[in-house]
Amino acid sequence: MNNRIVWPLSLASALSLLAALPAVGQTAVPYPAVGAKWQTPLGYVPATTATLVSASNTVLLGGVWLNNTSGGAVTVTISEAGGTLCGGSPCPIWSAVSIPANSIAAFTFGGLQATGVTWSASSGSAVVGWMWGNYTTSTIAHVGEIENALAILGAMP
Repeated sequence: MNNRIVWPLSLASALSLLAALPAVGQTAVPYPAVGAKWQTPLGYVPATTATLVSASNTVLLGGVWLNNTSGGAVTVTISEAGGTLCGGSPCPIWSAVSIPANSIAAFTFGGLQATGVTWSASSGSAVVGWMWGNYTTSTIAHVGEIENALAILGAMP
């Protein structure tokens, strides 16, 4: 009995065909270096969209802690503040995730990269939130460059 598998193509031909296929989905990019930490003050997640980190900053999301103090479920939405990778618009990070009544929810994002961050809740003064992460070093470099320029101009002590 012959247990050999016969391929219709040689390995070299198969690899050439695979290499010639167009890329599917997104193309990988280098992961940014981790910079200084950031966090939101502990407080209510507002009913209107609030910017936590401006769209001019690239950040790595660490996590979020949410405490729904109300008697009913409340949804929380977290999104990029800027960026154009989702059909020319900022990407949603969390789209109306429901937090059950009188419960605490904590989630980690594992360093998800975002261009700025916004959040909102379906009901104001109901969900207490705290979010944290890191800036990327390129963001810190730009902030440092601005501070240096202002110091040179005499605008900073």
